[in-house]
Amino acid sequence: PAAVWRLRGLIVGCGAWVSSYASGWCFQPDSDTLDPIFTLAPSIRTMTRRLSPTLFLAFLPAILVAAASILHPATVYAGAAAVVTAASWRGPRLTEFVPADQISSYPLVIESSGDEAEVYFPNPNPAPPGPWRRLRVSEPYPVVLMMQGASVNKNYYSLLAVSVARQGFIVVVPDQSNRLLGDAFRFAELHTITEVLEQMRLENAAMESPVYGIADTSRFAIMGHSFGGAATMFAVANWCTFPFCDETVGFVRPPELMAVVLTSSNSGSFDFDTTGIPVAIIGGSLESGRPAQLGTYETLEPPRAFITVEGATHYGMCDADVPPGSQPLEGEPPQSVPNAITASRYGYWAGTFLRAHVLKDSGAYYEIYQPAGNPEGITIVSDLWGQNKSRAKRLR
Repeated sequence: PAAVWRLRGLIVGCGAWVSSYASGWCFQPDSDTLDPIFTLAPSIRTMTRRLSPTLFLAFLPAILVAAASILHPATVYAGAAAVVTAASWRGPRLTEFVPADQISSYPLVIESSGDEAEVYFPNPNPAPPGPWRRLRVSEPYPVVLMMQGASVNKNYYSLLAVSVARQGFIVVVPDQSNRLLGDAFRFAELHTITEVLEQMRLENAAMESPVYGIADTSRFAIMGHSFGGAATMFAVANWCTFPFCDETVGFVRPPELMAVVLTSSNSGSFDFDTTGIPVAIIGGSLESGRPAQLGTYETLEPPRAFITVEGATHYGMCDADVPPGSQPLEGEPPQSVPNAITASRYGYWAGTFLRAHVLKDSGAYYEIYQPAGNPEGITIVSDLWGQNKSRAKRLR
């Protein structure tokens, strides 16, 4: 009966609001059903002049939720669920990035494949490799793998990697050899994921390694550009198939994987099940593949985000537009914003999405899922609970 649902909604909603207030959280459900309540604002203001601000703040959420439970119980359930989710974002809020000149890098050879890689890591208190470095880091940094686009040299992701590393990550950018394509150079392959993760475990344990004791391989994320983004989606779906994976060997998605970011990539005609892995797509406003990216976003399970970088093309996250060896996409104009700017924006928002889901940074969570408008040069569409599917369609 409707009365029972309203009563349940009232109990659950009030309980959630009291808990959220006690823990320092405040969440308002995104629903038009609350609009009638705000017509009472003048009377409420008159009443609250006689109350202390503390009592008002304590009781207003309960009043709103009680009214919402009468109007629409489902709203209260959505609010309660969101409060539970928000309460999980309790990691340390990043208030200051590591300065760019305090990001170090070193070359690495992945032992199992022989592929070369560049490793970028925060080094705010430089120290020689060894026990002293471990003591200078309050918490180990999660590892992020960058799956390169087809034929793009790893060195052209340096601005992106530095921008992400500044936010508290170790970023590994390999030059991958795809053994399924006749050792085609710089084509992503799923086995690189497990190889890099294992290599970083070795790096973390080796005293002579620059990242000795500061690489947290239990928290792992992937970024993928173009072909590398497509490979990343197959990894998320745990699907081993040509040309991304050798089916005779197989592939198992690492349990350490916590989130992925696709840059200028899409899943084509595939509808992958991304349940349990938050996915962000970051693309340029000038990309010819933008409709396909929006189509992929609409198939993703939440949490998900679609972020547009204004003035960027398919290579907006690279150090240069159309890096040597890569191919320009048909129908795309040159970048209207310098790559030095767009690459940093890609890096900032990729890092922000990863901070929200890997570091549980509450500030990053609100930037992605409750943005106060769109920052300069950026458009954000995000969806935490599967409620905003129509918003992406309006961007077409």
